[in-house]
Amino acid sequence: MDTMHGNIKKAFVEAIKEDLVLANNILNDTAIRETDFYKTIWGDSAFTRLKEDINSLIASLSATPFKQTLTASSDLYILDSLLAFYLDENKWKFYKTVDKEEGKYYSITLKIIDLANDFLINYYNRIYVTPENAAYRKLNVENYQEIIRQANELQKIVHEMPATPKDSFTIATLNKAYRLHESISQFLQGNLLSKLLKAPWTRSWIWKTGGYIRFNPLPFTIEESINEPSKTDSAKLRYYNRYVEATLEKRIATDSVMNITTFKEELAQYGKGKELFTDLSKQKKALNDNEAARKRILQVSRVVNNVKVPLAVPNAYYILYSSPNEEDKDIRRLQAFSIDDKLVFPVHNLPKGHRSVLIKKKADLIKDQSDVQIAIDEHIDQIAQIALALQPALGFAIKQITALNGPFNLKGPSTLTAIRPSVVADISDNRAEFLHEGKIRFEDIKSSDDFWTVASGAAKNVIMSQLNPLNSAYSFMKLPELQSIEFDSGLFMSVKADYSKAIESLFIPKKFSKKQVQKMIEEVTEKYFKQFLEKNIAPVVFNVINKDNSYIEIVKKVVKGSTVPPGLLKAESDNEPVYHSEIHYADVEDSTKKYEYDLVNIKDKDSLVFGRISYSTSKRRRIQFSSGLVYTITPVIRNNVTEENGQITVDSKEQRYGLYVALHFYPFNGGLFVQDKEFVANRKYGVANRINFMLGVSFPDPLENILFGLGYDFGPGIKLNTGLHFYRYDKFEVFNNAITNKSSIYRIAVPFVSLGIDPASLVKALNIFNK
Repeated sequence: MDTMHGNIKKAFVEAIKEDLVLANNILNDTAIRETDFYKTIWGDSAFTRLKEDINSLIASLSATPFKQTLTASSDLYILDSLLAFYLDENKWKFYKTVDKEEGKYYSITLKIIDLANDFLINYYNRIYVTPENAAYRKLNVENYQEIIRQANELQKIVHEMPATPKDSFTIATLNKAYRLHESISQFLQGNLLSKLLKAPWTRSWIWKTGGYIRFNPLPFTIEESINEPSKTDSAKLRYYNRYVEATLEKRIATDSVMNITTFKEELAQYGKGKELFTDLSKQKKALNDNEAARKRILQVSRVVNNVKVPLAVPNAYYILYSSPNEEDKDIRRLQAFSIDDKLVFPVHNLPKGHRSVLIKKKADLIKDQSDVQIAIDEHIDQIAQIALALQPALGFAIKQITALNGPFNLKGPSTLTAIRPSVVADISDNRAEFLHEGKIRFEDIKSSDDFWTVASGAAKNVIMSQLNPLNSAYSFMKLPELQSIEFDSGLFMSVKADYSKAIESLFIPKKFSKKQVQKMIEEVTEKYFKQFLEKNIAPVVFNVINKDNSYIEIVKKVVKGSTVPPGLLKAESDNEPVYHSEIHYADVEDSTKKYEYDLVNIKDKDSLVFGRISYSTSKRRRIQFSSGLVYTITPVIRNNVTEENGQITVDSKEQRYGLYVALHFYPFNGGLFVQDKEFVANRKYGVANRINFMLGVSFPDPLENILFGLGYDFGPGIKLNTGLHFYRYDKFEVFNNAITNKSSIYRIAVPFVSLGIDPASLVKALNIFNK
């Protein structure tokens, strides 16, 4: 696994572990109400299994490699199996590259896959489609609003109840407590809220929602459920509507030419006042925030770079754009180029919305000389004095060299090689964070007999059977809460006997309303049962009240903090690259020139020079001339025989050095590239282009001294050669002190060594000397 891939997966694992540990802490905290609530709605066994599975996942993520341990019966089985897939090096990659050849360049598109988002979308869809979570697929804006309305109604009932057991406890209190408890029971029996709370969905997402239940684990919802409050300027709206109506009325009353077009325009404004004078900024912001969150999660892949690499171009100078904040005034001086070359400037890492242009600033003609030749010309005075001291015969050489001087060139082939760079992209982990709240455990209290309600009948026996608070007492005694409360049965039976007599002696007029009957019964009940109610029933009732009140608060918090989950998620891709490349082709004309270019970055109306480039161009040369000094190691002996007045005189001279002028032929690698800046050899053009074959003559007597050899250019501009020195050798036949025959042959003296420069430079030096 490469380092970048490993780091991304490591961060992913740590993020999942962090979520699991946070949820685990909440589920194991007995001091908070949530744990009892979870046990009630899910059952003890499901709650315990959930905690065990979370601990198992934490242990698996802490080990290397990750191993799947949960069974299919677990609520977190899908989570376990998906983690095994995403953490398998051979099954999931965080990047994709698309390579293709497009004309003159090779395009490399680098796509980054967001591991966390891809995982979250896959997990969400797998959980969403399970049959057990059908209630969530039915959840929409309408039924969600109904859940909120019902929760608000329950809250109103809770607010009517006494806050503490110290308050006055009456039969009316019992009735209110019963109504609240009965309403909650009905609220949870088979309705949508009950299904949402009990569905496996809540347990499948509890690890991601921080240990608290949320109907929607995602940071975005469907747009229809977003309804932020708006504010309308009523005064402006009123005046606007009056103005539009008055304008229309006037148009109808006075328009005699039926200007339909104008009437339609004015009519179109009718009813638009509310739209014009209503502040929808909160709604727009909420919609924008929701869309941003949606894109942040669903955008699984994005193109981070589209790299373009020129094909088969060795002279591609890669420029990495680094967002400069001031103009670049430094000039990057490149090597010289042959007219056979193709010069390309690919600019990489240009941000989205930026483009670059290559602007030619200069294209000046220059001499086709190397740096060495230029240096020699600059110091020609000193060189001329040296040459004068070495050779007195330079006068004749000037004429010979000047006559021979003149450029000649042949075009040679160029070799192109393809290159492909390695592309490295950096991405950062954009994991979504969710904060969620939960709700407490609801105690499933058995409903008591319906003794709180009062019938409208006048018969005492019917009323007594329906209002008898003893039935209420017996019902409460059946509750688990009452079993822990000490119950005085003797007191209860004594009160019951006295109470029955009091009820039997009641005179209830038939004309009494339901409320009047209820009040009479409550007064008698409170008189006889006050002590019993306060000692035995009140603690139970207030325990139920407190739990119901707490439950409603948590339900409201869950509903208020949740949103409607979207349907199946579909991953999206941003195909507009974050960075991109642009390729610029520079001029390489059929002439010797010096160029200067500016690379300019453009964004909207702003521009900035971020690079300056300078280079020169020249032809390659097959033929060149040189002149300079030559030295022959083997002595060259010349005999000159003269006859005068019957006397024969033999004059022998030895010659080792002299001036020379020569033609050089460069057969390799396209010929000599004079603009080469390297002294020994350029890596681009190689050593071979400087190897030459030499044919020249030396002075004095150029026709009698022929040089043929092999050499190498340093600079270029300084030619060092060695080879064979062919010189003419004269033979004389003498008889009776008279020359009877003369013949000539060419002999070879080896080796010679020559050091030459551009003839023009040498001529310049000699001209300076002749002044």
